[in-house]
Amino acid sequence: MRAPFIAAAILLTALVLAGCKPAAPPTKEYAYPVWGFKISLPGAPAETKQPGAPNASTPSADRVEASADGRHFAVWAADVSKTGMSLDDLAKAASGFIAKQMGATASVPAYAATSDGVMGREYQLMSGGKWRATLRVFLAGGRFYEVIGSSTSGQDDPALKDFLSSFHTTGAAPALGSVAGGGSGG
Repeated sequence: MRAPFIAAAILLTALVLAGCKPAAPPTKEYAYPVWGFKISLPGAPAETKQPGAPNASTPSADRVEASADGRHFAVWAADVSKTGMSLDDLAKAASGFIAKQMGATASVPAYAATSDGVMGREYQLMSGGKWRATLRVFLAGGRFYEVIGSSTSGQDDPALKDFLSSFHTTGAAPALGSVAGGGSGG
């Protein structure tokens, strides 16, 4: 007689615990063909174009970001085709710069890759022993991508994981001078 009761209690507990996991909000894919990437976000992103310096000391770049429900997601893409820098050089510089801006420290890099097979690096940004954000960086087609997300729900937030894994490159992007457009909803 106790066995059915125990089985029912276990099933009920499992259902309750499954319901306690925070669900990721619905997302929409946004494409940025000029910069050669797509990303899924829970809301319409703001886009900031950053023209480069004529002497190429500062690269042309674009920033796409969205914030909602205690989460902040951003992608920064830059034309680094004339720098000759490797992924590791760019990753080290970017993680150090971003960590400093946040008053944080970047972890030792871990391997990361997009679903389309572009190799990258991942950093956990920590401050005072607490996680602040996750940064992934990629180099493809002369473009350097910084994909960064933070959440008040922590680094295990399903929405953060969905955002980070949704980033993918779209192949060779057209030359920046040949296309004037930006992003579009998918």
